[in-house]
Amino acid sequence: MMRKMCFAALALASLGIGLGAQTPAEDFAKLKDLAGQLGGMRQAPPAEPEKRAELQKLSRELMNQTNQFAEKHLSGALNNELAKLLVEADGSPMLRSLIDKAVEHGFESGHAEAALASIDALVQAGLSADSQKRLGGARAIALFALGKDDAALKLAKDAAEAAGKGGLKSLDIAAAILAARGAYEEARALYEGYAKAHGGDERSAYQYESKRTMLGTPAPEIAIQTWIGPKGAEHKGFEGLAALKGKVAVLDFWQTWCGPCRAVMPGLSKAQERLERHGVQLLGLCWKDGRPGYDWAKQAPVAKEEIEGDKYPAHVAKFSADMGLAYVCGIAETRANSEAYKVQGIPTLVIVDAQGNVAWITIGSGLGVEALIETLCERLVKRGAVAR
Repeated sequence: MMRKMCFAALALASLGIGLGAQTPAEDFAKLKDLAGQLGGMRQAPPAEPEKRAELQKLSRELMNQTNQFAEKHLSGALNNELAKLLVEADGSPMLRSLIDKAVEHGFESGHAEAALASIDALVQAGLSADSQKRLGGARAIALFALGKDDAALKLAKDAAEAAGKGGLKSLDIAAAILAARGAYEEARALYEGYAKAHGGDERSAYQYESKRTMLGTPAPEIAIQTWIGPKGAEHKGFEGLAALKGKVAVLDFWQTWCGPCRAVMPGLSKAQERLERHGVQLLGLCWKDGRPGYDWAKQAPVAKEEIEGDKYPAHVAKFSADMGLAYVCGIAETRANSEAYKVQGIPTLVIVDAQGNVAWITIGSGLGVEALIETLCERLVKRGAVAR
């Protein structure tokens, strides 16, 4: 009984931590304490359901406190004090995400200079060599956004080569830089080289197969049954991709149940808002897959019986409204659209250039991916204008 009470008391005490008007160092000390307590509990996971629930509650609290710390202290320039705290956080798996959040804040502000400055500050504060390599992709994206394409391309290619089989994300960055030049054949060659060096495993082939075969080729047409406008509003839709020819389009293949899909959506919404003046159209593409969905407002799953058949459009409209999506979503009856684009994992993001060709493909999310999409779309718009 005493052990049970101590466990609960520890959890409740930790949950009472708040980030008030303290200094970054004081707030970081609280995060370290909470992470330490949680780490100790995870070493000997409890078997009792109520204790497991308390452990999950503590995990959510640490995530919330980490987000609060980021909003409070990492939204501006990264000074030396903060950089040193984040280098210390790099030693804790549960706090390491603060490093990415610091860099992401720079990208989210629309200023690649801020993201690059944050990376430089972390390096100067003593960031580990492994973490510097991990941020290599973000540095390449920032350089690309600043127009330093040659340096960005070299960095991305070098990072991909150093990472070996784990270098696909770096290859995606390199392919985006090449796509901005219209060098699709060279971009396909990157993935062809990867397939020759690291292929042979059919389970991982989906990560590169569409990229090495589709870049620079005409984008397959899409078939949509129901269109949902921004924030769940009614929308007359488009007569397929053909109606968007002459414009750059971004296709986001997703489903409401997909956590990584939901994670990229706020950034994609911001990208749509910034790119709208360039005529870029982002389309979220999903289909009636017969699986349970997700209620964004309740932060909870939705039973498949509640959204099947004719109920599915209302489910997507509510999700779009609750999340405040700034872009149009299209619902298909089958996975024919996904099959046409060889989609095997979601989210899959596809950029179609103004000539109607597949310009770029990536699977999943990543640090700075929205900034990469914005930069590439802006370059493709300019290249399309020159071509016309």
